[in-house]
Amino acid sequence: MVSHLDELLVSETQVLKDREMHRLARKLNGANAAALIFVAIVGGGLVYGLVSAAVAFREKPVAFWLLAIAAVLVGLFAIALAAAGLGTLYEPPREKQQKATKSR
Repeated sequence: MVSHLDELLVSETQVLKDREMHRLARKLNGANAAALIFVAIVGGGLVYGLVSAAVAFREKPVAFWLLAIAAVLVGLFAIALAAAGLGTLYEPPREKQQKATKSR
């Protein structure tokens, strides 16, 4: 009974070690990181400009609300775009690319 638990512990430890070693060896995709930073800066700038314009037009309720709603929509779009880009921040592993090309 104990030997089965020891084997399971060794096996799970090896799986954890392999996973962490793979995580440490990942390479950052520079183009995607730059695009993510660009989206964050441009999205933030657009939201800032729209909110500033909305504050400037606070005397005219229709213009204020149109600009405020536009700021929220642009901000949510920029956040969604940045969140989608986070999944591609690292280069895909070479092993999976080789398997994919072999299966085609």
